[in-house]
Order: sequence, then structure tokens, then C-alpha cells
Amino acid sequence: MHKIAAMFLFAAMLPAGSAQQAPPEWAGVAQQLTRRVVGITGQSPVSLTFENLARVSPQALADFSNALMEQLRLAGARPSTRAGAAYDVRVTISENARETVFAAETADAKGEVQVALLTAPRKPVSNSAATTVLLLQKALLVRQELPVLDAQMLNPQTLVVLDQDRITTYGRQPSGWESIASAEVTPHHSMPRDLRGRLAIRPDGLEAYLPGTVCSSASLAPLTVTCRDSDDPWALTSGSGAVSAFYNAARNFFTGVLVPGERVAPFYSAAVFGERSQWVFAAVKRGECPAEGSSSCAGAHPWGSGIQALRACGADLILAGGAEDYGRPDALRAYSEAREPVSDPVEFSGPVVELWSAPDRNSVTAVARNLQTGNYEAYSITAACHE
Repeated sequence: MHKIAAMFLFAAMLPAGSAQQAPPEWAGVAQQLTRRVVGITGQSPVSLTFENLARVSPQALADFSNALMEQLRLAGARPSTRAGAAYDVRVTISENARETVFAAETADAKGEVQVALLTAPRKPVSNSAATTVLLLQKALLVRQELPVLDAQMLNPQTLVVLDQDRITTYGRQPSGWESIASAEVTPHHSMPRDLRGRLAIRPDGLEAYLPGTVCSSASLAPLTVTCRDSDDPWALTSGSGAVSAFYNAARNFFTGVLVPGERVAPFYSAAVFGERSQWVFAAVKRGECPAEGSSSCAGAHPWGSGIQALRACGADLILAGGAEDYGRPDALRAYSEAREPVSDPVEFSGPVVELWSAPDRNSVTAVARNLQTGNYEAYSITAACHE
């Protein structure tokens, strides 16, 4: 999945929450950090990326990143895309027992890096914003060399896996998952390099959505897969009130056309909450909002382009990662509808390249690429309540 350095999202029909805002003293940190960065870059165009390694809410990160970008503009440095920038500035927020630490790594075209460090006193975190309300748990489903596009449980004893070449069913054995049946996926046209796919499983069969292609099997035993060219929308949710979205077969995102009929801005992924059909979309373009009349755009968040909904402990949550490129390990964290972190991160041995909610949203499938082995590992992510 495409990763975005500073992810901007929009919310549809989402009420305002009591998100924890950035402390006032962080405005001074943004000013000081700007002076340090501009002392290196001058008024050259710069690209900005943000990484949140502290217990900082998405709203606080948004406030700080927006303040820093505004200060850079006022100082004459022009925020830019990485392709058009003379300098890359990576801002990392971390913390120790007493302070929040801000590090700005400024790299020029030759790769030479200069680091500026600033700190601000930490304030106690209220119970409502505690990061350990939930415990995220991950269970390995499958590990293989080919990229896993989706993996879904038909029932506690049967797993279905979609990769770029095949659909495979597995049965649970005492030693782990063992293959039961496998069938080739044979699209009638070439697939894009950044391939994505989605499974829709029924008790008596399945459909697999690929760019410009739908593959189906009328049964799981035997597994007989046929593929056809199709621009049918991909299922985002199932059951009563199910929503689907049209996928851009030439790219790696959804067009923004939903079924039943509604249009939003193009997006990479989406999370839906409860019976109220409240949505959060990971927008393709910074600052784009949903259809006219819906709520205003949210600010920057420490999330990548993959977000999904997760139900746990009677609450609807957003599960999201924060890796900025394919060369670094990723971690997933649960957030409330108010964008507050409610779990500690669950870490992976590489970037998370795909996220899909289960139909009941009680689990999320996360696919990570192991940076040491190169294998793709699919995990089931669930959440447990702290007693």
C-alpha cells in the first residue's frame, strides 16, 4: 500500500470530539525549531515528514505540524513535496520521564544530515487519554514469499488467503494452519505494480476483488475459481446497510464513488463506526473533504494510508499505523472516534502494507513485509479490555 509521510484525513458525518490539543508552549517549540531548520535550509523548498513515538494525540500532532508549517512559510521556507524539495526535514516527537523531545533531522541532496533537538515539559496524561485502555493482540495467520493481499476467517477453523497468484483455504490443526485447497487467480489483463485485493467470503463461496477483475468460487470445497473483467465496486462493509466503493484499477486507491450512491473524495481506505454509519476516510489528496455539506477536513495525523475499524470492549475504534516508507518497521495503534490513542502500539518486523477489517469488525487483518526475510506475514489483530 502506498505510504504517505504526513497523512491527511477527512471525516463524514463524524461529530466533533474532545481531542487533546497541543500544549500552548509547543507554539514556542515550533518557532524555535523553525529558526534552527531555516538556519540550515535558508528559503529553499523543504519536504516535511512527521513521526509520533510519544503518547501524543493525533490532534496535538496536527496542531504542532500545522504550526510548524506555518512558521516555515513565514520564514520564507516553502513546504514542498519530496520530489521538489532541496531539503528533507524529518520531525520526530518522542518522550522521556519528564519531557517531550522534538528532533528535526534536516538532510540535503547529498544525504548530509544535521539534527536539531528541543524539549518541552511533559504534562500528566488524563485517564480519558490513557494509552493502555485496550491491549492489542496479534496472531500469525500465514507467512509466505508472495505478497498477501487479504486473509479472512470463514469460521474459527477455516482461513481463506488471497495473494497475487492464488486463493488458498487453510484448516486449523494442532500444529497450525494447513493448506486444504488452492486455485490460481487468472486475470485477463496485466495488474498494476502496487497490487491490492479484497476478499468477500460467504458460507457457500467467495469473491475476490482485484483491479479491474472479480474472481469467484461457488464453493469452498472444492475450490474452483473463475475470473472475469469487471469494474464492480469492492465491498467495504457487509450485512445490512452494506457499502461498496469503486476502485481505480490503474492506481491503488478508491475513486470516491460509493454504493449506495454517494460521492466523496478519492481515498485509500476507510473506517466505519457502529449503526450510525459514521465514516473516516484516508484521503488521497491533502485537505480534500467529503461531499458538500459534510464536516470540515481534519488536520495531519500520524497515520499511514491504511486505517480500518475495530470493535472492542463495546466501542468502535480506528486501527492505524504510522510508517512513512517501506524501509522501516511499522506499529499499529487503536484510536477512539475522537482520535485519542487508547492502546499501546503493537509492533511488526517491517512495514504494514495492507489492512482489512473482518465483516463483523471484531478483528482486522494486517499484512506486514518482514524486512529481514522479505516474507509477507498476515496477522489477525484483536483487542482485549484491561480489567
